[in-house]
Amino acid sequence: MIERRFLLGYSGHSYPIIEALKSMKLSFDGYFETKEKAKNPFLLNFLGNEDNYSFGKNDGVFIAIGDNYLRKKIADKLKERVQQFSIIDSLSIVRSGIGQHGIIINAGAVIQPQCIIGEGTIINTRAVIEHECVVGNYCHIAPGAVLTGNVEVDDFTLVGSNATILPGVKIGKNCIIGAGSVVTKDVKENTIVKGNPAS
Repeated sequence: MIERRFLLGYSGHSYPIIEALKSMKLSFDGYFETKEKAKNPFLLNFLGNEDNYSFGKNDGVFIAIGDNYLRKKIADKLKERVQQFSIIDSLSIVRSGIGQHGIIINAGAVIQPQCIIGEGTIINTRAVIEHECVVGNYCHIAPGAVLTGNVEVDDFTLVGSNATILPGVKIGKNCIIGAGSVVTKDVKENTIVKGNPAS
């Protein structure tokens, strides 16, 4: 059981994460950064660099960094030293089981039954993940994006704000789906698509 919770990364991306944890009636016990932030809107204690910190057995860290690959790199570096945990905003609707490995479900997001959400993944504000979708590890589903039923999104992929992925579409690893796009067919890995229909 996690008794103390620490934030790694303290900038704009972390702010809704902090609010989501507060909605669970919990709070962070401090933050790690390379240097102390001049802007500290949540009055968190600066703890220095995580490499020099001595974690206890019941400590947990949430990595609040938007870059998918950097988030994974830091998670791998810390996995033997400290627990990672997931945060589900109380204003979201989650009807599938969510693992305990660094997932954030922000306010207004909806995750319907029989979905799988991979570790380290961001489900951002008002995103909708419909029934039986699979979202891989270290993905980012941006605000307002919609994954309709049976969609698959592979690891490290970004689905941009207000994009819509139609039923049964499979999106490969390390893709970028442009904001507002409508994806009507499968997308191969390492591909950027945009538009309506996306190409």
